[in-house]
Amino acid sequence: MDPVKVYGEELTKYLEDGERLRDAGLCHAAFGDESGLGQPAGNLRAEGVADRTPAPSEGSRTWVDGVDPLWGLEWNAAAVDARLGGVTAAGGADSIAARMLAAIRSTRGSTYYAVTDRRLLLLTRPSIRTFTPLFAVPLAAVTTARHEARWFLPQRGRVVLHFADGSLLALVTGHLFAGRAKALVAALRG
Repeated sequence: MDPVKVYGEELTKYLEDGERLRDAGLCHAAFGDESGLGQPAGNLRAEGVADRTPAPSEGSRTWVDGVDPLWGLEWNAAAVDARLGGVTAAGGADSIAARMLAAIRSTRGSTYYAVTDRRLLLLTRPSIRTFTPLFAVPLAAVTTARHEARWFLPQRGRVVLHFADGSLLALVTGHLFAGRAKALVAALRG
């Protein structure tokens, strides 16, 4: 199924004059470590967050923080998330990634992305005949987009977006197949 053909006519209502739709599809926030969200952007660049899976921001690097005699093992949730899902969100509290993640989580239904020749948009679909815009960012603000599949969860259609403000956000466009992820990356690259 080609979402541009299926939803293209409906999505043109939300485009600016002369703007062309490149790609569209379903997406949601990836599962993983979001403990880097809320850090100043300068710290993220200095630490090279884009190139590594950091230790959790607080606590130890181990999966287990301790043992409670009544409840058993006390898991270090941030460490487990980081090791299983990798870094999925990092940036300041008002970063592009933080605002985009908040937009995704504000919906009750599915989230859709649309890439035009000018912007990356997030939309929701409250009814079968209409979309509602949630968030938009100029393409110039998306510095890199990489397909980074995770096999364990599965998140084969995982795309990590890096933004000009130093933040990053991982989206999943498909759990078993990578076609939509590759199309999203290609559309963002132009």
